[in-house]
Amino acid sequence: MSLKIKIIANRTPGKKEELKYHAVSIVSGRTDLDTLAELVSDQTSMTKADCYGVLIALEHNIINELEDGRIVQLGNIGSFQISVSSHPTDTKKEFRSSNIKSAKILYRPGKDFKKMLKSLSFRLTK
Repeated sequence: MSLKIKIIANRTPGKKEELKYHAVSIVSGRTDLDTLAELVSDQTSMTKADCYGVLIALEHNIINELEDGRIVQLGNIGSFQISVSSHPTDTKKEFRSSNIKSAKILYRPGKDFKKMLKSLSFRLTK
């Protein structure tokens, strides 16, 4: 299967007249937790409700583990980790939790996801 892409024009910062062209992927839909539960159910002996319950519990536990400062490794799916950014201080003693600007979740893909990315083909659409 090939990933649909389109070409867009962006202005170059500081050069209003200059355009550069870039590829962007085209989203073809969205798969939600309910759909994933149904797909897993069709591939296993578990019911859709059982799969949905497992996925909800997985979500809950990933959140708890991340809040406890752990990296969550999901086999070949990849790993999740919390990262923070902060305003700097001149000394360690001056630093307060109020210096933290934001937190985000880092995702690092596992082997199978990296392999999929390397083997992607692309199809230009208009």
